[in-house]
Amino acid sequence: MFEGNNSITNRENDLRSDRLNDEVALFIGCTLNETMMVLLVSFVIASFIATPPMLLFFGKFTLALAAVLVLMAPVFFICLTKLSRLKRGKPAGYYQQYLKIRLSKLGIIKNPYVMRSGKWSTERKLI
Repeated sequence: MFEGNNSITNRENDLRSDRLNDEVALFIGCTLNETMMVLLVSFVIASFIATPPMLLFFGKFTLALAAVLVLMAPVFFICLTKLSRLKRGKPAGYYQQYLKIRLSKLGIIKNPYVMRSGKWSTERKLI
């Protein structure tokens, strides 16, 4: 008859205005745009893995394309699972910020954020 306190707080979290403005989760906690992006990335990864050996051994592009499509399913599932783990319990847009910081540390893109290590001070110094 009575549900635990945990279910009440979950219902309250589901009705927050922040959640109502977020995109709807489609598959494994990822939105449609995220799923489409992971699908594209998994196609590229599977192409780089499957195409050279198939072309080398058999010499047929259609066979290589079939191997890419077969390999794309597990790569897609692994990438989407990793993305959902990265998103779990974090605010909206967290993984985008995380990926930009990681790519900037690798030198691929310029860092769009102010990054500073050390203590921040809000004091005014007269000297």
